[in-house]
Amino acid sequence: MPQADWRRELALVAKLLSLDARNFHGWDYRRFVVSKLEDMDVAEFAYTTEQINKDCANHSAWHNRSKLLPGVLAKSDQAAEMMRTERDLILNAVYTDPDDQNAWLYHEWLVSIQPSDEDRCRMLRDKVAAIRELLELEEDEASSKRPLIELVDALAAIDGLEKVTDDEKKECLETLHKLKSIDTYHVGRYSDMIHMLSQRWGMQ
Repeated sequence: MPQADWRRELALVAKLLSLDARNFHGWDYRRFVVSKLEDMDVAEFAYTTEQINKDCANHSAWHNRSKLLPGVLAKSDQAAEMMRTERDLILNAVYTDPDDQNAWLYHEWLVSIQPSDEDRCRMLRDKVAAIRELLELEEDEASSKRPLIELVDALAAIDGLEKVTDDEKKECLETLHKLKSIDTYHVGRYSDMIHMLSQRWGMQ
């Protein structure tokens, strides 16, 4: 029985994805092909970078990246530098399309795999700082709700790891009130969060 030419298959699926970059069947097959080839993690990781830079809303590229990153990190002697690169990639995607969920979800996953609460907290505080900067840039434009939701989620997550300041508590509650005004479909959810956090923090 003839053996499959996996390099040829990789070239074919690359051509498919060049025509339809979000084709999840193509991405699924690409993962299968790569699994048949040796030492492809770094090259495949670079491929996801290329695809995300072309289209930051490419869910399959982000998903594939999350499968590859642990292995690539394990082989690297520059893990800290790689994490900074991941941060920059996420920020670029968020600044390009704040309402797209893919980069936000990837960041959430990245926080979850950090080895310590200190590392998780540092990443969350970096996220808060980036969102504040983004909101300042968008101040004169119509409000995007996703960055506001992410700001609340990040501050609440930090509160589960270390104490947040009174100013951060106030910022979180004010952001929830703003969300109530621009996202009327989810008013009940925001009201519940305001009530829960106000009770937790002893604020009215």
